[in-house]
Amino acid sequence: MLRLTNEELPWMDILPPEGATIGELTLRMQEYPVQEGVLFTINYNNELGRVWIAEQCWQRWCEGLIGTANRSVIDPELLYGIAEWGLAPLLQASDATLDQNEPPTVCSNVPHQLTLNIKWMIEEHEFHSIIFKWPTAFLRNIVGELSAESQQIYPALPLEVPVYLGWCQLTLAELESIEIGMGIRIHCFGDIRIGGFVIQLPGRIYARVLLTADNMMKFDELVQDIETLLAQGHPISKSDGAFSVELEQLTQSLLFEIGRASVEIGQLRQLKSGDVLPVGGCFAPEVTIRANDRIIGQGELIACENEFMVRITRWYLSKNTV
Repeated sequence: MLRLTNEELPWMDILPPEGATIGELTLRMQEYPVQEGVLFTINYNNELGRVWIAEQCWQRWCEGLIGTANRSVIDPELLYGIAEWGLAPLLQASDATLDQNEPPTVCSNVPHQLTLNIKWMIEEHEFHSIIFKWPTAFLRNIVGELSAESQQIYPALPLEVPVYLGWCQLTLAELESIEIGMGIRIHCFGDIRIGGFVIQLPGRIYARVLLTADNMMKFDELVQDIETLLAQGHPISKSDGAFSVELEQLTQSLLFEIGRASVEIGQLRQLKSGDVLPVGGCFAPEVTIRANDRIIGQGELIACENEFMVRITRWYLSKNTV
């Protein structure tokens, strides 16, 4: 599920979805993808914390000032001055200082998470940061006291997630032969006539859900990977043990997205099977076909008694891309 630190919990409900600007800083709760960055140590009232800056932000800043971002060839005192200048808006707003005894380090394992992003600009250079191990009252010193009225005005941040009705497996040869007007048979995740679908949550968590007419969503099952759901009821084709396989006979799993659902992030923090949550969103006029999270086509959903298929109306794969 989404990773969220205890320090950030109050701010998720206080800050508006579009974020808040305080002085030179813009604060916003948002999903943060896995990516590389540079970690700096700050000192606030003799407590140490960590400021993570996206690698591309730091690289552009250094290259713009001294022509290189290679820390091994930069004098330590010069590197400290560059870092202190880049972090100045954050340091000044919080009365924190940059720890000169701890040089910046590469941090490449920041997980996909929901976190508080702090952004600022210096001379057209944009910085995106995440704070780890916040010193006590560090953020409070930046934003000050927010009234209870503010907490009532701004609801928790909504999150849109894709809703899948089913899946199928096709070989590369079959994908290559598909044309507009053709139909693809679907293995449904549930009884879609009564609202049985699968949704994809952040962190590549999947949930089997039941959507009701009164805009409620019941979570029947949570799994860590889509393969678990694909294998239920319709086993995924496996190798027969042959020593060699033709490239064109390799299979690709396709997911069929029927719409988007929106739920409040705060409701997902302690999500478990059996929970029932209010939900928004809508169904799309056409089914979107995805492979490896990429859109490869669209089509019309057609019911044939108890079977369903999608008639292709748009197809974005070519022989070269397959």
